[in-house]
Amino acid sequence: MFIACAASQDLISPGASAPSFSLESDTGDTLSLEELHADGYLVIVFYPGNNTPVCTRQLCELRDSYEELLSHNAQVVGVNNDSREAHAEFRRENNYPFPLLRDTDNRVAHAYGTARRRGVRRSVVVIDGEGTVVYAWPGRPSVEEILGKITG
Repeated sequence: MFIACAASQDLISPGASAPSFSLESDTGDTLSLEELHADGYLVIVFYPGNNTPVCTRQLCELRDSYEELLSHNAQVVGVNNDSREAHAEFRRENNYPFPLLRDTDNRVAHAYGTARRRGVRRSVVVIDGEGTVVYAWPGRPSVEEILGKITG
């Protein structure tokens, strides 16, 4: 059943209520959806793995635009099923100012429609302060496109 769900699952749609979650971060803290989007928008980057070329570039682009995202009340988190230690090392090596969350059983990836047989499908989901999905895109959208969904 897991394989069938992972293969046929659709990405969550804009307008849907964001599924709630609590996940361990690279620092060992548990962060919830509700606290992450409490002050505005939340950009969730589901990415396949730490220390891979495309994932590193994608997260570095968000790192480099982080102050601009914050100026529009947008927080950023990265999510995959790598270990806390691997997340901590990846974050430290690349100076990411945002947390990396550990979805050990892909429960959150399933809820958002990004699960694959072995991890997650690269996708970006933006949630507003009310907990509504305002943007969901498979792949690697540009930071400008993400900001466009936040700034209207």
